[in-house]
Amino acid sequence: MPTVLDRARAVAAHSPSRLRSLGALAVAGLLLLGLVGGITLDNRATAARDLATRSEPLSLDAQELYRSLADADATAASGFLAGGIEPALLRERYDADIARAMASLSDATAVGGADAAGFAQVARDIPVYTGLVETARTNNRQGQPVGAAYLREASGLMQNSMLPAVNRGYTAQNASAAADGDRATGFPWWLVIVLVLVGAGLYLGQRDLARRTRRVFNQGLVAATLAVALAFGWAVIGLGAEAVHLSTARSEGSDPVLALSAIRLAALQARADESLTLVARGTGDSYEADFARQVAFIGGRGGFDRTAELTRHLPVSGLVGEARTAFNSWLGAHAKVRELDKAGNYPDAVQTAIGSAPTSAASAFTVLDARLGAAIERSQATFATEAARARGSVAGVGVGFGLLCALGAAAAAWGVGQRVKEYR
Repeated sequence: MPTVLDRARAVAAHSPSRLRSLGALAVAGLLLLGLVGGITLDNRATAARDLATRSEPLSLDAQELYRSLADADATAASGFLAGGIEPALLRERYDADIARAMASLSDATAVGGADAAGFAQVARDIPVYTGLVETARTNNRQGQPVGAAYLREASGLMQNSMLPAVNRGYTAQNASAAADGDRATGFPWWLVIVLVLVGAGLYLGQRDLARRTRRVFNQGLVAATLAVALAFGWAVIGLGAEAVHLSTARSEGSDPVLALSAIRLAALQARADESLTLVARGTGDSYEADFARQVAFIGGRGGFDRTAELTRHLPVSGLVGEARTAFNSWLGAHAKVRELDKAGNYPDAVQTAIGSAPTSAASAFTVLDARLGAAIERSQATFATEAARARGSVAGVGVGFGLLCALGAAAAAWGVGQRVKEYR
């Protein structure tokens, strides 16, 4: 006697029941594909948006904060060397650096994150630093030697506490930007797996349907297959374009910016060391040693050598070459400063360090900083352009993919339903 299981198998084997099962599986598979594809593509679009509008701009803000603080320190030291009332241009530059740093800190602490505490500490340290600098200036105007001690204390706070804290935040923001870039370009494994399974299911379903109904094509399943093919093609084109634009944004934008910024920040610290060596009046060996470390990095494999390779075929290559020439001129001027200082010709050493003559260290450094700044600005513009194009490449693709799969599911249900009606 047939069991309940045997009866169920017999019903399932009957064509109408089998067709209904086929239709249900096709609809479920297509809806699942639409859901997985929509989520995957939307996540990619979100990652591209986060990279362009959040993580990379925050990284640039942290970089600008570091630059502003380092430049303020170098400018304060140069102004101190001028003696008496410092030149108005140096004072204005220092004030502008501090104002930019405070604005950047306000933005950084408002965003939050693991590095927010470090930025908050820097915000608390800035009034202490500026107070020490003002005390140093006041004593310097009065001809009091203690002014140099206050300036060295201020620079110590900057170099040993404030800049390292900003650098940690900068590193964290760079890691966040890299993570967003990886999310935006990672291989969509789940989407591909579900797509292969659904595609195979549609093929096998149409073959089974053709065998049972003696018809080669089912209009509904053909329409569903075409909808999936269209969704797949749209996704491939969108993801491919996104990957190309993000690759360009990285190779021609963020990578050069990171390399150029590393050189610029090291140069600013070296410039402060150069001035502080003179401020110390014979007791500045530690500053000179740090100057040597910074310029060794700039002129070595991690500095201009790597940057020249990264930018060899880019529009900023000319600026990089000019910056390197200015760097070499600065080294020559610095050697002259040290020669004069060691010979006891302190006034001429100071003039060579901070004077406006074309051969002075200040003139060479100004050209170096300007060329690096221009190259960074152009590279940032390239990144912004390519990142915006990447966002545009996947805008709406996730929604479109889901809608096409939903239409495919409706077409599959209709197509199989037409065959079921023929049994009535």
